[in-house]
This record gives sequence, C-alpha cells and structure tokens, in this order.
Amino acid sequence: MIYWLIILMFISHVGATAPAWSALRRGQLPPPVIAGTISFLFYYDFGIAVELLGFDYQVPFFQSILDTTWETQLFVLLILIAAPWVLRVGSALTGPSSNELPSRPWLSGKRSTVFYAIAIAVTALPAWYGLSHLMMGGAIWQFRSQVGLSLGPFIVMLSFPMHILAFYASTEDARTPNGRLFTLFLAFGAICGSIICGQRTLVLFPLLLAALSYFNRVSLLKMTSLAAVCIIAAAAILPLIRGSYSDKTLREDNLLVEIVHNDFSRAGVMATVVELSPPVGTDVLPDPMAGYFYSSLLFVPRDLAPFKGRSTAMHFTGFMVNQKPEWLNWGFGVGMIEELILNTGTRFCLIGVFAYGCVLGLLTRTEMSLPAVSIPLRIGPLFLCAYHLPSLLLNFGLMWFVCMVLSWAFITSNETDELPIADHEPNGNLQDPSLC
Repeated sequence: MIYWLIILMFISHVGATAPAWSALRRGQLPPPVIAGTISFLFYYDFGIAVELLGFDYQVPFFQSILDTTWETQLFVLLILIAAPWVLRVGSALTGPSSNELPSRPWLSGKRSTVFYAIAIAVTALPAWYGLSHLMMGGAIWQFRSQVGLSLGPFIVMLSFPMHILAFYASTEDARTPNGRLFTLFLAFGAICGSIICGQRTLVLFPLLLAALSYFNRVSLLKMTSLAAVCIIAAAAILPLIRGSYSDKTLREDNLLVEIVHNDFSRAGVMATVVELSPPVGTDVLPDPMAGYFYSSLLFVPRDLAPFKGRSTAMHFTGFMVNQKPEWLNWGFGVGMIEELILNTGTRFCLIGVFAYGCVLGLLTRTEMSLPAVSIPLRIGPLFLCAYHLPSLLLNFGLMWFVCMVLSWAFITSNETDELPIADHEPNGNLQDPSLC
C-alpha cells in the first residue's frame, strides 16, 4: 500500500508542476508558486526515489519514511499529495491573473553610472573581507564561528554582493558584452565575500545567477543541467566547507548519495516531526508559533529584542540532540511543512500551506510591475520545502527587498528614457539565521 501512495504522490507533484514546462518552453523561469510546487519534487520525491533505487537512507536521528509506522506513512503521504495543490489555490486567490513575466528592463541611462559605482563598492568590500581571512590560512569551516561572532547580525552585509548580482542578472544590461564581464565580477565578489560563512549555497548561488544571466532563454535541458552541476559541485566542495567531511573524497566515500539524503530527503524528517507533534499546539517549541514569532523579529538585533527566542530549526535540533537551542551553532534542515507542524500541530498544517500560497500570490504582483525582482521570487520558492522561514527571509526575502529598492532607484521608468550604452543588444537566477 505504501508504494501505491508514493506513486500517487509522485503523480500529484508532477501534475502540480505542469505549468513549469509551459514557462520553460517560453524561455522563462516558472512562476513563484509553481517553483514552490517543484520544491516538493526536489525535497521529497527525489530522496524517496533514490532510496527505492537501493541507496539506503542513513541519516543520524531520523529513520526512513519506509520504516515508520503505517499511521505516520499515511499521514505524511496524504499531506504531501494535497499540499502542492493547496499552495496553488492560495496563490490563485491573491496573485495576478497572468504569471507571464514582463520583458527584462534596462538600467536607467541617467543613473546607471551611479549604480555601477555603488555595485563595485558594495561588492569589493565584502570580497576583500573574505579574501583577507582566507589569506590568513586555515580551513574554511573554521571561519564560520569566528565571522559570526565578530560580525553578529551585520554578517548579512557579506551577502549584499549576491543580492546586487540577482538584480543585475534580471536586467538586459547583463546580456551585453560588457555586462557579462561585470556579471562575472559580481559573481566572483559574491563568492569571495560569502565563502567564509561556510555554506555551500552561498558559494554556488552566485554561479547559478551568472549562468542565468548568460542565457538568452532558459529551457528544461539548461535548468536540469544546472541542477546536476550544482549537486555535483555541492558534493565536491563539502570536504572544504565542513570539518566532519575533511577526510572524505567524492569518489571513494560516495558523497553524492550523502548529499541527496542529507540535503534533499525531507520525508524522514517530516515523519519524525509528525510523530513528535500533537494535533494542536507543540511539544517541541516552548510555545505554539514561537518559531514564527522569532521570524517576525529576525532582523531586529538580539540586544534590542532578547525575548525573541530561537528559530524553529534550532528548537527542533536542541530537542533531538538534548541540548539547549542557544548552545547550538548548527541545525537540522526543516522545510515549510515541518515548520508548520512543529509550530501549530498536525491539524493546521494545510491551512498554513494555504497561507504560504496567498503570500506567494501577493509577491508575484510585485514582479508584474518590477520585473527585476524576478530572481528571488522565481528561485527562492524552489527551497520552500528545504529551509525554514528565517533562512528564506534572510536569503531571498532580503534579496527581494534589495532588488525592489534598486528597481525603484535605477530601472528605466518609461520607454522614452535614454539608453546610454552603445552596445545594447535587442531583446531576444543561504546565511545562517541563528547568528542574527
């Protein structure tokens, strides 16, 4: 029976993501809510499929969804079958009538010089900070705690080059010959600035953005190839980023399978969360909704709001390893559904998914008037089932805000604005919130 439910889940997820293929045929990234449904394929179906192919699920503290009780399997799989459609319904109620992205905008000719000056300065300073630490010697994974303690909440400044890159990659200027060179500069600066944070996402994401800016049109083949390259690269750099993997190699230790089960297999985590949670309320967090209360105060320094507590992931990790959350500098990966269940109980999970869909619909409206915010809105939801809300806000929420501000300041306001760059071509995509 479990295998029939898994097949039904896979059919449900493929059906929910169907509009993605139409968008890719048009040469566009999928709309935000459809990117959110793709996240279910990435972080539940992919991991289960790898396990069914014979690669055992061996993740400390969690057991495979195939080894849990029948009641847990039934609840988890029924939620996963319905959740993508509930997400789409919520988005349909609040989103625009059309999800087709407007054409890429140009930088305003009168203000582009100011943008380039700001972009160079904001990129060069974090890059210099990161490179100066690397030149001191030592392993990359050793810098994470040092940088977090020295910068505190200001560690978000190291991700500003990536945010500027996301904005610039959404413009037509990035497709010009000089623009492509500047894109590489921004990507290099973003990597240098964020590599000392010890997170693979922050290293790989600038390369993904640079690749997207180079494509005149995206396609299923291009996006699949990029995803495969990112997974292999994530496995290859893992020994450099994390000390516990420093003596392992990609070939001999089968790091690709470890990457899949640790980074993409959320079904086992969800099963554990379901077994730990009551129908209403929480047995893991100090109070119901405590994780979302922390998220609402994420960008408020702890000195000003010492009462904001800790994130859902930190409370869950502390519960699993029997330690206080404030003693930890790491956390298990929990996605949207696991976070909802931990905060409110199992009964209200789909209501929370519906609320997420409504928010995605509202955010999509901003994309219609300011298309330069498309990168965080169309890439961020791909991680909806991978990371909890503070991580999404810190990486993609802040990126969306920066892209909004830069759009208001530097995007051509109307078609009659002067385009000063002679070689314009015709019209033809993660920080640790526990440190905050």
